[in-house]
Amino acid sequence: MVGVGILYATTEAKVVRNFLLACAIADVGHLYVTYAVMGYMDFIDVQGWNSMAWGNIGVTLGLFLTRVLYLTGFLGQDKVVNSTKKTIKKNI
Repeated sequence: MVGVGILYATTEAKVVRNFLLACAIADVGHLYVTYAVMGYMDFIDVQGWNSMAWGNIGVTLGLFLTRVLYLTGFLGQDKVVNSTKKTIKKNI
């Protein structure tokens, strides 16, 4: 929910990039803890993964790769979208 709030509320590319960098770092930590708990053999046994393992490894790895591709510019340049809200001018 915090991610949706940050990404929806900001128009600055730097904020988005810093947020995605923090998420990518958290993904690495998440993958490491999952590896430490499961052990090497269960971690690399993709055919033996249950739905919990797919969520903890597969989805996290997919999100990590997407974030890294974005941060390296492989998915294209940043596009800054200006707010669609109308500004109200006050006549003083």
